[in-house]
Amino acid sequence: MQYWSRLPAGKHVHEALEQGSSLAKSALETACDDNVPPADSISPVPRQMVTEIRRSLTNVHDSGRAEVEKYLDAAVRKCGK
Repeated sequence: MQYWSRLPAGKHVHEALEQGSSLAKSALETACDDNVPPADSISPVPRQMVTEIRRSLTNVHDSGRAEVEKYLDAAVRKCGK
């Protein structure tokens, strides 16, 4: 998130978004899951965190942005918040 926030058109923004997407996917898999220990789960997904990540993507125009946003949307839907 720091890379694309500071350098939204940077040389490595696509790689940063791929890493962010991978982390978001992992978080989605455990979000709001009662079978996952609390230390390993984000439950519920904090709305403020999602808002901050979305805000950080505002100036990013790389195709990888959509993948990160897809996982953010899915986490919010999954947790019902």
